[in-house]
Amino acid sequence: MNATANNPWAAFLRFAGPRRPFVALGIAFALGLITSAIGGHLIPMPLLSPGTTAPPMWRFFVLGPAVVSVTALYSPIESLEQVASSTFHAQQKIFLVLVTFSSCACFVASVSLAFPSAMTAIMIRDFFGWLGIALAAGRMFGWRVCWILPVLVLVPMLYWGTADIDGNFPWWEFTARPIEDIGAAAGNVALCLLGTLIYSLTPWRISSARRLFKKPDFRNVQDT
Repeated sequence: MNATANNPWAAFLRFAGPRRPFVALGIAFALGLITSAIGGHLIPMPLLSPGTTAPPMWRFFVLGPAVVSVTALYSPIESLEQVASSTFHAQQKIFLVLVTFSSCACFVASVSLAFPSAMTAIMIRDFFGWLGIALAAGRMFGWRVCWILPVLVLVPMLYWGTADIDGNFPWWEFTARPIEDIGAAAGNVALCLLGTLIYSLTPWRISSARRLFKKPDFRNVQDT
């Protein structure tokens, strides 16, 4: 009998090995160092209306470790894995949780070298919002291209999610508000929960839900 079958830890290592989680953690740490070095610089960007906006560079980088965490789920046989056993999906969830929190920790550890605790807390808050968006994109388009949706969301955030003369951001902006802003916290939590929900929609569960709500067909039932 295969010893791995009776050893959950060995089975998990066999799952995690080809996905190279330490590469993801290294990238997250490197992104944190880059953010520490140049994250405070402003980038002047033209607006559709007259004028410019200048978001800080850390708003570009903070989605990086979240995307890297989800990208680590990629496998060359990804399409086959979607219909794998419940044991496989349990291992995938454990792997995702470990990589996600480890990537966040690596990023925060390096960012905290240059940014105050209040700014670091904002980045942690935003990390989980971007994670939810990346999870949704990964489930829909594939784990390797889970960056597509976060990038598409980031563009309007940078162009139109600027503060007015009173310092108020649009209601939908969730990345740049102060840490005490309840709306931004609620937005990030909602995005994270939504992404987690979409991630849980495996093909098997979608098929089961369709059968549950499918109207019974009695046309082929013969009278007894």
